[in-house]
Amino acid sequence: MRATEDAIAVNWFSIEIFNDNGKRTYHNSFVTDLAVSADTVAELAACGRARWEIENETFNVLKTGGYNLEHAVVKSARGHRPDLRLPGLDGGAALAA
Repeated sequence: MRATEDAIAVNWFSIEIFNDNGKRTYHNSFVTDLAVSADTVAELAACGRARWEIENETFNVLKTGGYNLEHAVVKSARGHRPDLRLPGLDGGAALAA
């Protein structure tokens, strides 16, 4: 992903799902170091969606299950990273996901 000799080669793909009326109901993009082809893209998309669902459900349980954690997305030069913050602490102690 960067122009150096130790750079990791990655592939990306995007998926869109439309309902019967032509309205887009889902859109996401994925980056992977796995090969993306017509033969692999459907399984990769299903795995990416499943991983997102697992992570999202985990954050929801931690936020609403009595753990008193707040979900925040940290934006940095390296991209977006979901964090959980403990309220009431100086600036919120982050639990990186």
